[in-house]
Amino acid sequence: MMVELLISRHRHVFLLLFIVCSVITTVYGYGAYRDQIPNGNNVPHPCKPNYKWNGVGHKNVDGGGNRNPFGVDFAAANKEWTTDFCQKDSDGDGKSNGEELGDPKCEWTAGGVPSSTENLSHPGVCEPVDDVKCKEQSDWVNEACEYDTFDCTGIKEQGVKQMSFRFPPTPVPAKETTYMCMEFELDVSDDFHLIATEPIINNTNVMHHAVVFGCKDGIRDYLYNFTHECGMVASRKCSQILSIWTLGSSGECFHDQVGFRLGSNGYKRVALQFHWNNPGLVDNYIDESGMILYYTANKRENDAGILTIGADYLNIPPLTASTEQTSVCPGSCSKNFMIGTIYVVSAFNHMHYLGKSQKIELFRNGVKIQDITNDPVYNYDSPIIHELSPIIEVRPGDTLSTTCTFDSRSRNTTTYFGDATSAEMCYGFITYYPKENVDKEFCTAWETLPNCFLEGDLDEDTKFFYKGCNAYTFRRLGNVDGFNFTILSSTCIGGCPTECKAYLDTMFEHPCMIEEQLRSYLLQFWQMYKYNIITDLFKVCYPDGLPPLPTTITQSTTVASTKSVPTDPNESSSGDPSKVDLTDPTKSVPTDPTESSSGDPSKFDQTDPTKSVPTDPNESSSGDPSKVDQTDPTKSVPTDPTESSSGDPSKNDHTDPTKSASGDSVDVTDSTVAGNNASTISSVNDTKSTPESNTDGKNKTCVNRPTSITALIIIIGISLVFKL
Repeated sequence: MMVELLISRHRHVFLLLFIVCSVITTVYGYGAYRDQIPNGNNVPHPCKPNYKWNGVGHKNVDGGGNRNPFGVDFAAANKEWTTDFCQKDSDGDGKSNGEELGDPKCEWTAGGVPSSTENLSHPGVCEPVDDVKCKEQSDWVNEACEYDTFDCTGIKEQGVKQMSFRFPPTPVPAKETTYMCMEFELDVSDDFHLIATEPIINNTNVMHHAVVFGCKDGIRDYLYNFTHECGMVASRKCSQILSIWTLGSSGECFHDQVGFRLGSNGYKRVALQFHWNNPGLVDNYIDESGMILYYTANKRENDAGILTIGADYLNIPPLTASTEQTSVCPGSCSKNFMIGTIYVVSAFNHMHYLGKSQKIELFRNGVKIQDITNDPVYNYDSPIIHELSPIIEVRPGDTLSTTCTFDSRSRNTTTYFGDATSAEMCYGFITYYPKENVDKEFCTAWETLPNCFLEGDLDEDTKFFYKGCNAYTFRRLGNVDGFNFTILSSTCIGGCPTECKAYLDTMFEHPCMIEEQLRSYLLQFWQMYKYNIITDLFKVCYPDGLPPLPTTITQSTTVASTKSVPTDPNESSSGDPSKVDLTDPTKSVPTDPTESSSGDPSKFDQTDPTKSVPTDPNESSSGDPSKVDQTDPTKSVPTDPTESSSGDPSKNDHTDPTKSASGDSVDVTDSTVAGNNASTISSVNDTKSTPESNTDGKNKTCVNRPTSITALIIIIGISLVFKL
């Protein structure tokens, strides 16, 4: 009787709970359904090139609502990939469901790899969509084919101006990935703030993303006002990210408290960069896309900056449901490149199509403060810009951790870090103010090794040193204390004579080669940037594998670890870099498009150990990485708006008692992260402590947070039920 009475009195509450449970099924069910069909996570949009249709069985691109013909047939087949369902032509366009999804012989079973992962089409949308046979679906397909319009309140304010920059008609090269840049001069008639950007997309077949870079004064005066191929960062001069457009975005509307300084007291020119994705190698594409910049003399309260964090190297094994990569920007680095507290107003995550989930976490003194971003279900085609309320405070010495999870069950080969859509990335972009409190644009990591430990972002006495290794010079084959690369150029001629081998053996006793993570980093760096003179020498002198690591060296990782250690069969399960295969060029990491094969240092630099070969006239003789030209493969400045490497060296702290004066004892261990591996960070997450200043507000995003909202509704519902 009591139960019946409760149900009678609180029928509306039980109805609410039923709806909540239905929402949970809706939110989380579609991903599981996609796993029941071949290439379910890779179904292309029928009229938006480079986009995916995630709600495969629904008329809504993102799922939910009415089913399309394929969804109706899928339900009738008990949501299983049967032979009859595979052979059926659900959308009536003349191709079977199996043909459209890469399983023409209907042999695929759940968990397997389809016979084809290319030239797919949508099994629930009749194509081509404008064909007469497809007219019955036009009401809902036409709506799905429309692009979102840009809605930004700020651009409607009094006094807002706009500039439109466009490429001239430019041929798209017949190669998978191209970065094309062009510089434009800005309005310098006043002191302005850039407050929004809107893309002008001309060729949707190739546009992958676009970036607006601010160009610094005082480096060179020449204006590259013509289209030219460039790297993943426009140039050494034009490296400050001001705005990014990606697929699924209609434009970027900046937080109402910040703007990017342009004009008489700010950037006077910008570089517009396009990333063209042309996997079909089509040779007759033309593009003349562009960008609209909205700016105003009625400046916002603060000058904004963007800090890029994340991973510069990824190795994602095939056929794996979940591969996790955590990269850290440690407090021991942030305290040096930050000269004061910054305030984060927005942030967004960036992966490619294997991306499953991503988050950015803030740690202080070993305790997690809060998430800056958290996308439990990541969608590359629908990026979420997290507008933060309240604004998040980040202090010098804080740690920023970026964790990405990838699902590679659709790939039967290893996926590496790279700029192509078929490769992967793991980056976070943080918009903050005041800009003047940060003198670095990137703080990323190579696997578990923070780049700031290799790029001169430590104290002056330990600059460029990591555990006694001048890694910045050593990786570029420059002479360092304890090893002289010029000796190799004079002794290692015509193969690997005895004296060459004897001296090369001493290289593996040098501090740069006796620590596991550092050796792995250097070997991968040399392969990635094609330092063939050293990698070829390894093949000749060590045909059976490189010398092992010294057994007396503790081979441990001292930064938040990841689960994405390379799993190449040629490498030992321990990840020992001595087992890296240097005999097979196909095993090397994809080459950065900014690194041409002609840039291979064919000769060791015998004059300046701080420089790589070839020497760039635009580079400072000091070897300061802030002066490095990005067009040179041996230079270390970041080569991707979504990639990182060095950036300018930070202001150096001479007062830190934890730093060794000699530089020999620098450790990646970060006091702001409790422990030396990812499992420790997980335990920190479980016992996080959030300051009062952050407990009253929630981060605002463009999508719902189903887990937290559902839990809240359930708690309220139960409370109402039992409140008498």
